[in-house]
Amino acid sequence: MPTQVVDMHSFNVLQLVNFIAEHFMWGSKQYITLWRALEDTFSGDSIEIKTDEELLEWFELNKDKENVYINA
Repeated sequence: MPTQVVDMHSFNVLQLVNFIAEHFMWGSKQYITLWRALEDTFSGDSIEIKTDEELLEWFELNKDKENVYINA
């Protein structure tokens, strides 16, 4: 998927889902969940992103890295 540059204070979960939907299609009985992409993806310590506040928190935690990775 292409990289997207966003303003972390005005970007929300719905905008993220819409961005993903521009590149992937899913059926009416399917749904998408968003997860923080942790450095050690095999640790099993995944954290779901359900709200705009959780998305902003993930942005804040990765601000120094200048990149945020999210699994969908």
